[in-house]
Amino acid sequence: MLVHTQASARRLYACGPQAQALGLYQGQALADAQAIIPTLRYADADLARERAMVDRLGLWALRYSPWVHSQCESQGSAELLIDIQGSEHLFGGASGLAHDLRRRLSARGIGAHIALAPTLGAAIALARFGTQGVTCLDPEDMRSGVAHLPVDSLRIGEAAGALTRAGLKTIGDVLRIARSPLAARFGTQLLSRLDQLLGLKPEPLNPLIPPLSHRAQRLFCEPLLTLEALHAQWFAALSDLTGALAARGLGARRLRLTLHRTDGGVVRAEAGCAAPSHDPQHLARLLSHRLTPGQESPDLGLGIEGLTLEAAAEPAPARQKTLDSAAGADLHEINALIDRLGSRLAYARIERLDAHATHIPEAAVIARPAPLGPAQGWEDILHPPERPLLMLPAAEPAEVIAEIPDGPPKRFRWRKTLYEAARAEGPERIAPQWWRHGTKGQATRDYYRVEDAQGRRFWLYREGLFGEQDTSPKWFVHGVFA
Repeated sequence: MLVHTQASARRLYACGPQAQALGLYQGQALADAQAIIPTLRYADADLARERAMVDRLGLWALRYSPWVHSQCESQGSAELLIDIQGSEHLFGGASGLAHDLRRRLSARGIGAHIALAPTLGAAIALARFGTQGVTCLDPEDMRSGVAHLPVDSLRIGEAAGALTRAGLKTIGDVLRIARSPLAARFGTQLLSRLDQLLGLKPEPLNPLIPPLSHRAQRLFCEPLLTLEALHAQWFAALSDLTGALAARGLGARRLRLTLHRTDGGVVRAEAGCAAPSHDPQHLARLLSHRLTPGQESPDLGLGIEGLTLEAAAEPAPARQKTLDSAAGADLHEINALIDRLGSRLAYARIERLDAHATHIPEAAVIARPAPLGPAQGWEDILHPPERPLLMLPAAEPAEVIAEIPDGPPKRFRWRKTLYEAARAEGPERIAPQWWRHGTKGQATRDYYRVEDAQGRRFWLYREGLFGEQDTSPKWFVHGVFA
């Protein structure tokens, strides 16, 4: 159940068949729906995300025609308008194209009403108010084929309600009335929509413009037979491609190299980056690992007569070439390292450390997979608070002697070894997370950085405060500094 806020009222934006069977409908006030079903569960509609999804679906539909338009309706439905004139023969006719479209949409879990008509207006009317499945309308049956449709299918807004109140409920009812009285009472928009519906007036279709393709291509007069000659050619293509991306503020996130053999076969290699990059040297190394895995040469057949290099690009932040900050330089090197390891070992085997929003030391860093995606929290890892290099999996008890009860350690025994403290820093007080469930009974910790006479540094904490509990506080060793 999706709910969309319209003005000051919250109304149902979309509901499934089960909800409709219980008496709910699109456009119904949320308060009325909750009166019918007090336990109603709903979520806010994300219209921007839906709009982006429909646009992506429109780009996918370019397989059927270069003239595709996508639009979202306020009632929770979306439409793809496709001009198939000139391309239907590629799919065995218009009917074959429609059934192929429906089959592919169904495979993706998308239900659709598909209508084929000589005009855009007729196709929209049949898809919205016609029968389910695929509906085909012949040019000879234009008037009879749309006569039974309601006047709402004319896309005339509030004028449809005025027509219904006047007793004109279907398009057939409207077509039987003279044009002059219709224009005088209901406006000229009604006549314009009728003319577009019947093909008497053109209705332009604003096609989707697909994103620019980031690719470079090379064709050779003579087939290339060696990897050395081939490497020089695809590196030149890669340099041209990355230069064009850099000029537009973009970087490659994934590359695909396709080698076309003279016998019709192809050799493909793909590589991905942890962050957008337009460094040709770095990208060339990644492709080389994929093209020759384990130093095994690809099968070039009787030679390579051409190559195509394609890139999936994303905005790449500008990187200062001089006076670069240490953090930025380290981050760039980390991303490059992830790419090199991922190209050899697979990205699923690489983990990264992400900062976690908690002040509890053992939970402040989480190990996550390092997939293709921007690293999160690297800056926090590069400049962490002063913590030990080795954090023990679990804090280990220690026997501590302090000069005063709530003072730093003077002498402590850990793992059956006695250590004399030469100096100590602290305390760093960390209170329990009282707002989280399951933390009741946890005690406050006072952490100390302790260095012994031999220069070894330890991280100890005292659990509990004097005077706040019946038993004496306990000491633990939590880590060792380098």
